[in-house]
Parts: sequence; C-alpha cells; structure tokens
Amino acid sequence: MSKDEDNPQYTRHVFICENCQFETPDGPSSQDCALNLRKNLKELAKKKCAKSEVRINASGCLGECGQAIACVIYPEGKWILGLRPGDEEKILDEITK
Repeated sequence: MSKDEDNPQYTRHVFICENCQFETPDGPSSQDCALNLRKNLKELAKKKCAKSEVRINASGCLGECGQAIACVIYPEGKWILGLRPGDEEKILDEITK
C-alpha cells in the first residue's frame, strides 16, 4: 500500500471510547482505564504494524458505556464491546487479521 503524505490511507482506523467506565469489585473504574488501554494498544500496534496501516484514536461516547470500554474498527465497522484493561491483544488480533 502506498501512502500519499497529504492523504494517508490506513487499512484500519480504530476508535476507542475514552468516556467509558465499568463496575469493578471496588466500584466504578476510573476513566484512565480506557485512556491507558488506547495508549497501550498504540504502542503494540507500532511494534506490529506499519505506521501507514493502522490509526488508533480516542473517541467521544460511542453509546455503549454500559458494556465497559467500547471500540469500533473501520472500514469494517466492527464493534468490540466489554473491553477491559489487558484486552489490547484482543483488539490487535482484530486489526491484524
């Protein structure tokens, strides 16, 4: 895949909701959980994917907060719901298929 510097084309564009919170045994999670999941995923993707292949962004609310952290992958429009810290490999598996 070639990349035009003015018009990057990614094979996958991933959005991670950073507004999601979920219940833990100690009460509601912090919003840092989603932020850290996205940051960790970006680091993993940098190691396994070419920079022009995958773009990982934070998103506003995706409307699925009741199911923990939400993620959507384009161009497929694939949703992954119920994500928790440590699920970065699960997302990476989806974007590297």
